[in-house]
Amino acid sequence: MADAFHVAGIPTTFLIDKMGRIAYKAVGGRNYADSDIRSIIEKLIAA
Repeated sequence: MADAFHVAGIPTTFLIDKMGRIAYKAVGGRNYADSDIRSIIEKLIAA
């Protein structure tokens, strides 16, 4: 799976849209309370 999704490091986070497409990819740790990431998640939920 790492090759299929081009994982370059661990942890790697993927947010998947309702169509099953990668909407966001991040390598390394993330603060999911950050307003930029929360905005992406909220847009994906609303779509």
